[in-house]
Amino acid sequence: MTHRLITSRITGFCIVALLFAVLAVPATAQTAGKTWEIGFNAGSGDLGGDDELDLERRFDGRVGYFLNDHVQLELQLLRADAILDAELLVGLGNVVVNFRPESRVVPYVLAGGGIARIEDFQIFGDEPDEEDDGTVFQVGVGTRIFLGDSDVIALRLEVSNLWTDTDVFGSTQDTSLTAGMSWSFGR
Repeated sequence: MTHRLITSRITGFCIVALLFAVLAVPATAQTAGKTWEIGFNAGSGDLGGDDELDLERRFDGRVGYFLNDHVQLELQLLRADAILDAELLVGLGNVVVNFRPESRVVPYVLAGGGIARIEDFQIFGDEPDEEDDGTVFQVGVGTRIFLGDSDVIALRLEVSNLWTDTDVFGSTQDTSLTAGMSWSFGR
């Protein structure tokens, strides 16, 4: 089975699981009425594995401000890397649109843009290290699943595509699957 087929099946499974979770959970107040959110995610940096940079791990931190119950502005810092090979550092500004903010499961879509820095290390090769700065764009779909009765802590699952464009490395596209935690508070 090819990597692309595996990636499409994983993505399809995640979207179907997200839809089942959204439709099956009863409503209780969660992101509705909140002002701020902070969180972190970790997971795979490149499910496709067909780009020059094979980003195996991804870690990100986020802070968001809710304009209203449905729309959130979010700053995201992420690091994706391949062990002893390459590293991608990204700063993004995202717009997050939340659906069903009053429920225990809050699905969302996001889109954003920002800046990227890629460093390619040649540990065992004769070529020099390469690094470059460029632009980055992201789209994603995810959900928050709130835990307990506090309406504050949530498990956050996300599938996203990240397009990076630099002079040295050209254009790359990475599909990521991440999971993490977030805390909503305020008002």
